[in-house]
Amino acid sequence: MRTLLVEKRVELSPFPRSRLVNVRSMEIFRQLGLDGEIAGRAFPPEYGRIRFRDTLLGGDFASAAMIGVNGPVPESPVTGVVTSQDRLEPTLLEAATGAQVRFGVEVVGLAEEAEGVVARLVDRRSGEKTAVRARYVLAADGANSTVRELLGIGSVGPGALGRVTTVVFDADLTRWSAGQPAGVYVTAHGSFMPLYPEGGWAWVVPTPDDPAHADWAGLVSRALGSDGHDVRADVLRVQHWTTTAYVAERFRRGRVLLAGDAAHALPPAGGLGMNVGVVDVHNFCWKLAGVLRGWAGAGLLRATRRNGNLSLI
Repeated sequence: MRTLLVEKRVELSPFPRSRLVNVRSMEIFRQLGLDGEIAGRAFPPEYGRIRFRDTLLGGDFASAAMIGVNGPVPESPVTGVVTSQDRLEPTLLEAATGAQVRFGVEVVGLAEEAEGVVARLVDRRSGEKTAVRARYVLAADGANSTVRELLGIGSVGPGALGRVTTVVFDADLTRWSAGQPAGVYVTAHGSFMPLYPEGGWAWVVPTPDDPAHADWAGLVSRALGSDGHDVRADVLRVQHWTTTAYVAERFRRGRVLLAGDAAHALPPAGGLGMNVGVVDVHNFCWKLAGVLRGWAGAGLLRATRRNGNLSLI
């Protein structure tokens, strides 16, 4: 079976974004032979904790282990890891040797035929338009899914919950973090997260009223509680985003299937968004393999809405 992946962005995201690869995702990556490489680039297991402090430079008043990361789940052969999405995605892309991948290409139209779907594509850099015929389309194009909009599929749920900013910065914080490692430090002034084993930090906080004119280095320093301490924050990147929560009214229309945030968006607490997306795609792919190779009927892919409730597959 031939596979084509199109991504409207011109490259992988440089932002850390999702931080937790849970046990179920690692089981899937183990099936693909990638668990060792992913774990080798991640933090050691002792970083699988959440620590609660007034400021990062203060002491803990509470802490909690991340289930399946700080310690094993007896029923599983793997443990989850704390790693940044910008470290995970290159590993997955490199492993996709059997698929054609086109960056900077966007789906702008879909037309279903008797035995497939015709997708109209536009190269965002050259403007070139092409049409691709596929037996099935799997849309994992995010919370603002173009495919979901093209299909006219609505959603239920609260929608946007709030604006959030992630500030990526460098600072020497080993004095306060090395002896008490954690994947997330939750403070009264936002959450701080170490990004990579070799260094780098992120600060996640509600977006201020005038983000374009914010003194991000000063805000980070004050949030650290660095008064009286020689802590300098060197801000590298700032990203504004919206946290959302909803479920699509249906996960399928004809031969087009929705997965990940296109089908259901989750708030970031618990690190479920990316992991549920991984499980979605894995679930769809083995079922598609069964249908396309003839050992399963097309009904295996069915997802319908009955009596106001979603019948999930």
